[in-house]
Amino acid sequence: MNNKIFILVAILVTPVLVFFGYDYYQQKQAKDLKIELESLKKVPESERCVVTIRGDRYDVTTFRSKHPGGNIFKCGEDMTDAFNKQHGESQLRKIQIYKIE
Repeated sequence: MNNKIFILVAILVTPVLVFFGYDYYQQKQAKDLKIELESLKKVPESERCVVTIRGDRYDVTTFRSKHPGGNIFKCGEDMTDAFNKQHGESQLRKIQIYKIE
């Protein structure tokens, strides 16, 4: 009987925990992005690093020091070929926060 109650509670509680965990992750990501955008405002325009990937421009100034592959960016250039060799669609979705519209 105790096992059935435990399973029932687990089934009912798991979606709630997943929802709040996802919400926390989104809030943390939004906070991190806000901090990053604030620090970007402090960088003079002449020192910013903008690259083009698949026809879109991205300001990677604050990201280039965090890039797992190191600072391989060629600021002011088209990095499409280099990006396509190492990354897929999921990484393209992740960098949309750096897109300049």
